[in-house]
Amino acid sequence: MQNTTVWAAQDYLFNLIDTIPEFAKITRSFGYPNALTGPRQVWVSGEVEDWTYEDKYSGFVARDESYLLAVHCLVVWKGGTYRDARDQLRDMATVIEDRINSSACFGGLLLSARIERAELEESTAGDNRSRAAALTLVVRCRATVGE
Repeated sequence: MQNTTVWAAQDYLFNLIDTIPEFAKITRSFGYPNALTGPRQVWVSGEVEDWTYEDKYSGFVARDESYLLAVHCLVVWKGGTYRDARDQLRDMATVIEDRINSSACFGGLLLSARIERAELEESTAGDNRSRAAALTLVVRCRATVGE
């Protein structure tokens, strides 16, 4: 598992998000946060999905690799509406998408990186006074790995 781009891509994705100036007041973490604190949070999942690779040539270590990384965004809006929380998510997702699209394939690490799909969820707190909206951005990464 040494000859893969997964580890570096996870690190790069987190650093890409962690250095967004607009996110200075947003709680950011790598892997699921120890505690969900603050009204806005974003984290890069430690999980990798749909990880596949195919040897390009027999006898060589070079191979094509593909996998999915997830970025989770959470907004808890106290005293507001779902629309308030959702609009905050939309703004966060737009900034993240712009960063990914302008990253030159994660600094040249990957052949391509793009948001492949997203999942949107809604909930309320037990007191029904806080609205929560969560958005997961799924990033498809492709690379050629060689010695």
